[in-house]
Formats: sequence, structure tokens, C-alpha cells
Amino acid sequence: LGVATAFLGYVLPWGQMSYWGATVITNLFSAIPLIGESIVTWLWGGFSVAYPTLNRFYSL
Repeated sequence: LGVATAFLGYVLPWGQMSYWGATVITNLFSAIPLIGESIVTWLWGGFSVAYPTLNRFYSL
């Protein structure tokens, strides 16, 4: 829970470091067999990290 909170706080300023941090961390979920790609697409809110991704992280 603490690591997730730290990650969400890291992403919220939404600069270059936050963007690439969100890209790397969310791509880790793609390593889960069968459902990984679906989880990543859901987290991103589309097919790449963009403003829907920020909205999802902000709401958490």
C-alpha cells in the first residue's frame, strides 16, 4: 500500500519524469500471463499513457 501511494504521488505532477515513470511501472503489469495486456490498457484508459491515465491515478 505504501509503494502504491508513493507511486501515485510521483505521477501526479505529470512532467517528463512522471510520464516515463507511469509508462514503466504500468508496463510491469503486462508481464502477467493472459490478463496483463488488458490490465495495462485499463490503467492507461487507452493504448498509451495520456490524460485519462492521469485522471485514473488522481482518482485513486
